[in-house]
Amino acid sequence: MEQMLGMSTAEELRAIRESCEARRRYAKIQMIALTAMAAVVTLLALFVLPKAAAALAEMEAAAGALASVDVVGMAERVDALVQKGSDSMDEAMRGLETGLADLDRALQVLEGIDLESLNESIASLSAILEPLSRLFGR
Repeated sequence: MEQMLGMSTAEELRAIRESCEARRRYAKIQMIALTAMAAVVTLLALFVLPKAAAALAEMEAAAGALASVDVVGMAERVDALVQKGSDSMDEAMRGLETGLADLDRALQVLEGIDLESLNESIASLSAILEPLSRLFGR
């Protein structure tokens, strides 16, 4: 039949057949691509979305926990703790100042002692006690 239609018509038919064959191949490629995309979407829905939902639930729980935190109360307790620490530090400083004052007075007393007179007194006492100790046999 192709010979009857002539050469140009036969070439046109062959071109039409090749065009149809190319369209069929293109349609098959489209089907494969759509199937692959459907598989990816299915895998995404099966594996990623449950994890994302779990993570979202955890975030919601954390947000709820944060919402229930009494920030103002915590700040007030921290302020009270800082004030108590400051008061304790002030008290310790007053005790330290008192101790230093007592130490200063003790040093002044020690500085006021005449060591030469003390040494002479000790020597005199030793001179007196030596004959007494011989007397009692020691």
